[in-house]
Amino acid sequence: MKSTTAYRPKSNLLYTGVQEAFNNIVHHAQASHVEIYFHSHAGQVELTIRDNGVGFDTTQAPVARMGLSIMNNRIQSIGAQLEIISIKMKEPRSKSPGKTHKCFSFP
Repeated sequence: MKSTTAYRPKSNLLYTGVQEAFNNIVHHAQASHVEIYFHSHAGQVELTIRDNGVGFDTTQAPVARMGLSIMNNRIQSIGAQLEIISIKMKEPRSKSPGKTHKCFSFP
């Protein structure tokens, strides 16, 4: 029987990454819709979270407050990658909403 011990750190980091992403969506994004995509193939895992919230400028994000740096450091500690793409809403109540796309990739 194959041991799953080696997969626990990755699954825990995936779980906490998703938890932090949802925490950010709830507290900052003002999103009305969230999508989650999970794909696993040949030992690679990819999890993508998309929302239609207000978005943010990734170059201006207050790192200490949003937890993005911590999330990225944890993901990189196991050789994985975190990609965040965000388009900030042009103006409040705009018909063209912002959006954020977070993708976790695990070897």
